[in-house]
Amino acid sequence: MIKRSGQRWVLVSLAVVLLGLLSGCWDQRPVETRAAILAIGVDPGPRKGLLRVTFVFPNVTLTAGSLTSVPSGQETFTMTVIASTLAAAISTVQREQSRAIYLGQVRVVALSTRLAPRIWMTSLHDLTQMGTMVLSFWVVATANANKLVALHPPTEMVPEVALYRALSCKCQDLRWPGRAWSVWTNAVTPGVTLAVADVSANSTTNTFSLKTLAILARDGVSTWSLEATTGWAYLTGRSLAESVSIRMPSGDLASIGHIHGTTQLKFTGTVGHVHLVDTVRLQGTVLGGGAEMGSGKRDPALTEDVSRTIRQACDAAIQAAIDGHVDPFGWHRDLIWRRGAAFFPAPAGTISWQGWRVAVHVTFQIRNEGVLR
Repeated sequence: MIKRSGQRWVLVSLAVVLLGLLSGCWDQRPVETRAAILAIGVDPGPRKGLLRVTFVFPNVTLTAGSLTSVPSGQETFTMTVIASTLAAAISTVQREQSRAIYLGQVRVVALSTRLAPRIWMTSLHDLTQMGTMVLSFWVVATANANKLVALHPPTEMVPEVALYRALSCKCQDLRWPGRAWSVWTNAVTPGVTLAVADVSANSTTNTFSLKTLAILARDGVSTWSLEATTGWAYLTGRSLAESVSIRMPSGDLASIGHIHGTTQLKFTGTVGHVHLVDTVRLQGTVLGGGAEMGSGKRDPALTEDVSRTIRQACDAAIQAAIDGHVDPFGWHRDLIWRRGAAFFPAPAGTISWQGWRVAVHVTFQIRNEGVLR
């Protein structure tokens, strides 16, 4: 009995040790041994074949009590290296750090619009293959990535990345594209063109601006107009709180805001003769426009004017896609999924609108509620 009892305790002890090993806690690094990266900016290097990569780190010497006494701009620090690829740049930075580089806190990766599409794809591939990155960060385009990631807006808490908050808060007029997992999926999926937010940076005021889309075409990264970007948001159901201003007969401007809604696609036709109908159903709120707006008698005419303005933006987006041989709407991809690969004979990464006929139906409804109700 004593021998059997001893064997039982040995088995119990061994089970406890194995459970501890299975928990995965033994291979974790404590936070004080890591160098967390908050943002990465990738620009063209000093010569062909090289990149200028900027890494943003939080200032680990700060405490909650010292934040108020630290001058603006010292909450984070940057390191810039020259390398052939993003992966090589990360390796270079690691050689200059006493702590292990940690990519699990990356919030924004900014890629320059001056980079070739091949560099965009290589950089995205490097990011997805790191293994330690959480693919919920945002990918954005900008003219100068170094300047954008180094901004320190005075209204933000440290070490939060202000651009990450703006893109994630659902407080913008439209729902921007650019989550890393979605960007990578679109980059390798036939029938859809990669699109991200094109962000402008003002280093004088330490502010950024979100206005237009950046489209990754075969011949380079192009920036759409504000009207085409707004039309893209309407056509894809990404309008959250867009606004339209209409001139009234009295000369006053009527402001319609909080415009949002849904879209519905319908495909008909045969291979080489595709007919697409995109029905856009929107509603908005009267924000102002003079005394004549109070009774709502102008609603029918105003609704027509708003619908016409929205339709013009949609037409601008469709024309920009046709002219650039791109499809940031994902309509070619949707056609493949619904009707089969025979409807997309072109090689992956190419978009052809030949044989397509696109019709957009816009319905708009005014809700006379007032902005504070």
